[in-house]
Amino acid sequence: MRNVGITNLENWFRSVFGDSFTEIYFLPYNKKIWGIDPKEMNSDWVSGKLPIPDRNSFIEGLFNDVRDNMVHFFYYPKNVLKDNLMLRLADSCRINYNYRVSRLKKSKNKYIVNGQKNFDSVIITSPLNISICFFDNAPVDVLKAASLLKNNKITNVLWRTSGADATWTYFPKPSTIFHRHIHIGNFLRPNKNLTITESLGEVSYEKLIEEGARFDYLLEPLAYNVSEYAYVLQDGNKTSSVKLVRDYIESAGVHLCGRFAEWEYYNMDLCIERAIELAAKFN
Repeated sequence: MRNVGITNLENWFRSVFGDSFTEIYFLPYNKKIWGIDPKEMNSDWVSGKLPIPDRNSFIEGLFNDVRDNMVHFFYYPKNVLKDNLMLRLADSCRINYNYRVSRLKKSKNKYIVNGQKNFDSVIITSPLNISICFFDNAPVDVLKAASLLKNNKITNVLWRTSGADATWTYFPKPSTIFHRHIHIGNFLRPNKNLTITESLGEVSYEKLIEEGARFDYLLEPLAYNVSEYAYVLQDGNKTSSVKLVRDYIESAGVHLCGRFAEWEYYNMDLCIERAIELAAKFN
């Protein structure tokens, strides 16, 4: 690795993976999935997201089967396609659904929701830039910081396929609007011929079906979805803005949990870990 001043994501890629990998894969792929130049993104969030090579492991890998310590496989529980995984996890919980929260206020040792319901504790899992609106008297600088938080939408199509050997297929080049295919059927036991395609932003169903026709193994679209909140955008405002908003909410004794509640690039495993840690505090 070269000793390069790491001031942004592009510099980080170059210092860790070198110029060739960076220019062939990392730069075009990350421009595609984030919609901004990696030079405009910070690199703080990358730690733990992918295995980092070093000279010793590279040389050893030329002669032996070297494995990193990251978890690469997760197999979904049986019947996950039949029964919603999150609902299964919530089986033993008492949950009131479809209750819209608009105001949150602390009074003595209680939290008043919508001016009428008192609670001992509050955990917020909704996006941070929305959650701040629950507080009537949030300072102007906190509200401004929340308005600077940015995220990307993702549009997905679930396909029936003729099968695929890979778990994921990535497409860094702009020749297709898909940035990756997730061969979700290979995460199931027994395997199923299913793949999810992902595209940045909100893309019409018709355009995605037309694009899918270019791939012989994508046989039939089964479902279409646009995720309003998919990826936290790691631009120059993110770190300072998140700290200001989170500090204000947490100073009121309110807990934040999850990718967008904490505005961090957590995968599902980390979201579940954060929930377990938070539950341990209460228990």
